[in-house]
Amino acid sequence: MFVIALFFIVLLARFNGFTLVEIQDYLIQGTKNSVFIILILMSVGMIIGTWVVSGIVPAIIYYGLHILSPSYFFITGFIICCIVMYFTGSSYATIGTLGIAFIGIGIGMGIPAPMIAGMVISGAIFGNKMTPFSDTTNLASGVAGVNIFKHIHSMLYTTLPAVFISCILYWLLGLRYGSDDNSGKTELMTETLMEHFTIHPVLLLVPLFTIFLIIKKLPLSLP
Repeated sequence: MFVIALFFIVLLARFNGFTLVEIQDYLIQGTKNSVFIILILMSVGMIIGTWVVSGIVPAIIYYGLHILSPSYFFITGFIICCIVMYFTGSSYATIGTLGIAFIGIGIGMGIPAPMIAGMVISGAIFGNKMTPFSDTTNLASGVAGVNIFKHIHSMLYTTLPAVFISCILYWLLGLRYGSDDNSGKTELMTETLMEHFTIHPVLLLVPLFTIFLIIKKLPLSLP
């Protein structure tokens, strides 16, 4: 599909008067610009792997099982994913880190994994749409030739009602699982995590430090 799309783009460019040399230069420049995005995605993959192997994600799951209540699991997870995604600008990082943790927590509470995945993706997509750090948001505002904050402001008219409705629905879904007794399953899952990973509050310093760097708006690239 990529090759077919590229073929028609070249035909369309030639039809509009661009020379083959100009098209070639555009393709080369576009490839150069995309390398940085590829490096970011590779870095996100490495972060996800190290967070799982080092026990950070299991620690989040462990403490989440003790803190979160099934009645407020969906709405709490949705809001957290929205906030984290807004600061990170990467839906892949949010889904790959917090998403895994929330699925582990939810399964321990007896909540179906597909419903948890929908909640995580909803929050990540909201943040990806509204954050000035998102590549797609910057691309859309750049192509339209408008200020990125004006672009984000214009999307609030459709996004905020959707978020409000989602919060109500996730709250209602949480009430459905609030009365379930899954204490035995939760205890078994926490014991299993303790058996296979070293769970300690110090591990939570890494995601907290990551959030600190995000708040400080540390640039992704060198100046």
